[in-house]
Amino acid sequence: MNPNSEQLTKDLRIVIDKDTKKMSKQDFFDIFSTFLGKDNIKYEVINNKKVLVYSANDLKIILLVSQITYLGNKHPIFKKRVQLKKWYMDVVLYGNSNVNTDVRFIGVYKYMDNIVFVDFDKTKYINKKMNNSSAHVYINDLYQGIILGKFSKYDKNGNLITVIKADFLNDYLNKKNTELPLKQEVLNYIDEFNKKEFRFNQEIDVVSAIKEMYDHNFKQRKQCEWAGFYVEYKFYYYLLTKQLSNYIRYLNEGNVEKEFDFDLKFTRLNFYGDLKASSLDEISTMLNDSKNIIEEINKYGCIWYLIYEHETIKDKTLANHPYNRKRLEFIRSIDPNYQKGKDLSYTQRLKAKVNFKKMIVLEINKANYSSLLEQMTSNFHQPDHESKRNPKFKITKKNIWNAIIYSYIAEEEKK
Repeated sequence: MNPNSEQLTKDLRIVIDKDTKKMSKQDFFDIFSTFLGKDNIKYEVINNKKVLVYSANDLKIILLVSQITYLGNKHPIFKKRVQLKKWYMDVVLYGNSNVNTDVRFIGVYKYMDNIVFVDFDKTKYINKKMNNSSAHVYINDLYQGIILGKFSKYDKNGNLITVIKADFLNDYLNKKNTELPLKQEVLNYIDEFNKKEFRFNQEIDVVSAIKEMYDHNFKQRKQCEWAGFYVEYKFYYYLLTKQLSNYIRYLNEGNVEKEFDFDLKFTRLNFYGDLKASSLDEISTMLNDSKNIIEEINKYGCIWYLIYEHETIKDKTLANHPYNRKRLEFIRSIDPNYQKGKDLSYTQRLKAKVNFKKMIVLEINKANYSSLLEQMTSNFHQPDHESKRNPKFKITKKNIWNAIIYSYIAEEEKK
């Protein structure tokens, strides 16, 4: 059975079609010969298994190759896999015991004339039993590999995968052209912020967060949805301190002319992004106005969402709503007229405390937006409760791995 699923063409179109028929050993030989040179590729029998071997520059690389295919019905049509055979372990042990020998788990995606390679880092797989287990990759990962030439990320189980455009395979295996793509360079700055500047695994209450934002005169310091604005505040001052405006600009402070209602402009990458905070127990995350998102993707190709997820304690679950009162007391000590007569107006929704646990960067682009973005059905209103806002998109969290290009889990949460 070969059900229809998403396929990626060489010119980056998404089509719904069946996977390429099962590839033979000869098919694999022909493909790798094309991109690595026929004189450098041969089949060898190692531990009674016929495997492809690439030889170059005194290095022998055993390529344990599998075809990348759709998982099948009941799975999202953008999710693909390779089968990692149990006998791979014997070959890995052989490689470990021979000098200048490496073993790679390589997936091959082929649709029509489009060929993409995926290197599934073996480190974690060899530390557990491999009973014909699967390693997963998403259509968006393949898309990123073609766009960038080489794209790496950690999957939700902490496995490193690297997607390689076919023409880049030789350089990749020979560790040539190691310059980081600009997109990866920007992600590295985000990674630095997460590891060195942001407060993960710390309980943050609304009053201490607001006080910190007041101390730095942050414009959005009075907002009731303070957790998201606290993320913005921390990220904004990181960008200022590191002088990263050539890479990322925060658009909500100062007199910045905005083309769209987004928080960030990735300056050199030339597209926009937005910062979000979301409770871990929420099944979806609300995004921006649907019109703005579609226009931005059509004009610039993609948009990034930087989503910080947290555990949440709501003030309504605490006796006498203490943090709602403390928040109002603090703000009114500076601005006596703030929300006069509205002491309980936000009690049911106010977050008393949050504890940030993980963070992801989503790229919504032309390859994945149609299967990820969902129109929200509620009628949204402005704070005056009268004028309507434009309809918004949301994204369901269980589907987001076809958009994740970076993920960070706070250290104590890693398994």
